[in-house]
Amino acid sequence: MLDGGEHQLVLVRPTTVQHRDPRASACGDRFHGQVREADLDQLLASLITPQWRTEEALRLRLAELGGAVEFGAALASFEQSDEGVSAVVVKGGATETVAARWLVACDGGHSIVRKQAGIAFEGETREEVRMIVADVAVDGLDRDAWRIWWHEEGALSLCPLPSTDVFQFGAAVAPRQDPELSLANMRAILERRSGRTDLRLHEPTWSSLWRANVRLVDRYREGRVFLAGDAAHIHSPAGGQGMNTGIQDAHNLGWKLAAVAKGASPALLYAFGDPHAVFEPPGCVETRTGGIDG
Repeated sequence: MLDGGEHQLVLVRPTTVQHRDPRASACGDRFHGQVREADLDQLLASLITPQWRTEEALRLRLAELGGAVEFGAALASFEQSDEGVSAVVVKGGATETVAARWLVACDGGHSIVRKQAGIAFEGETREEVRMIVADVAVDGLDRDAWRIWWHEEGALSLCPLPSTDVFQFGAAVAPRQDPELSLANMRAILERRSGRTDLRLHEPTWSSLWRANVRLVDRYREGRVFLAGDAAHIHSPAGGQGMNTGIQDAHNLGWKLAAVAKGASPALLYAFGDPHAVFEPPGCVETRTGGIDG
């Protein structure tokens, strides 16, 4: 930490760890041995990865498996029976009815599927815990570290996003502070909290006012409709919790759907989201999904 009076700056660099005891374990007990400094540089370089990059990697993998994401299409409604689900999809002003054996809702915290299924989303929204988050280009700042300024009105951070030319701007916003997502407001926050007048922000390529939401559905299934990811639970984004738990939901449900499609008992699907039910997918010794192992 660099003490600059009212502006305290923390630098987080990729080379923070300089060496490692060769007897130590990396990644728990699954790997042992010497980790060279060059390896650590590679492991620690990506402090934050843009969401679009994660989505790109998943879309590419889906394409390898013969699938594709259909953009510009929205679910309008659905109906279900004992045999399957019929969904009405709107694309380009035209409607299409899609029939399937199951419907999996991965449509986020405002899930239309969850609402139409009548599944409660219990929890709270803490309006006093807010943050401006934006992807912005910055003139006058090196991309060698993640910078965090601690100021009496709140924290401010600028983190270089790997494989891009932008930084992620993050600024805590207290209840009586201006939450406007304008470039002018972000520039003013940067100058006040960093004490730097030599830095210049450019128009954000993306921005959002994040609010602390902590919510969980009362069940993960309604008939042939299943919920996964933010549609089922939302919480702090720290540490990639949303992405990791969402992917675990999808993996957990995915192997169950595949097994039932190949002839396994449908009871396997009813256990999805049940913390007391544990089933192991073929070829796996143990499956853990953060409290929803079923």
